[in-house]
Amino acid sequence: MEEELEVLTVIFDEADFQVKHDPPGFLMRVSPEEPSDSDPLEVDLDLTPQDGYPTTIPLIEISDRIGKLDDFEKELLINKLTTIANESVGDAMGYTLYTELRQELGRVLIDRESARKKREEDELRAAEEQEKNRAKGTPVNKETFMIWRTKFNETIKLQQKKIEDEKLKSLTPKERDEFKNRLNKFTGRQLFESNKALVNSDASLLEPDAEEIDLSSFEKALDDIPSNGDNQET
Repeated sequence: MEEELEVLTVIFDEADFQVKHDPPGFLMRVSPEEPSDSDPLEVDLDLTPQDGYPTTIPLIEISDRIGKLDDFEKELLINKLTTIANESVGDAMGYTLYTELRQELGRVLIDRESARKKREEDELRAAEEQEKNRAKGTPVNKETFMIWRTKFNETIKLQQKKIEDEKLKSLTPKERDEFKNRLNKFTGRQLFESNKALVNSDASLLEPDAEEIDLSSFEKALDDIPSNGDNQET
């Protein structure tokens, strides 16, 4: 082990290599062969030789220095180094494990980037599918149509009331009467045609097993919406 330590102190700068005394061993600062500016990563490789080293493998530990390895990544790295150590029994293996870890850290960065790109592609496909489904039309069934129609009628009434109140503020008494009469003549179809944007806002009411129906298929039903004038006494 002393000969190996002498070689390692020549190879590494003092900042990248540290000899441990209790227990005896060495600590090496390791970064990927090709670092990433967007995902910086650096670890400490802690090797503690056991009795009989190098005919036995050292205790191998990895700790975060810059960035963070998750538990799964760290376990994979230690398992890989343990395999290499077993293959190197009989030889000094400190530098061998250091070199292997540099390569494996590079693979970690590649795997992370691949996972990130896959997430972005999945999100893009989901957004495209959502837009595609939206463009097909509004799928409805009987139950959701009735819910939608009730909400639509309520929204129309509130909107008409708001318009009427705002307009009446600036009118003379005579003009107010004329304005009310004009509003009362609007039919359900006219209100629907002027408020089609409301249809798209009700997509949250749709069910997974809904039958797709073009909007024109229920315009006739909207003709049944009574105008305010229909509710007045004759």
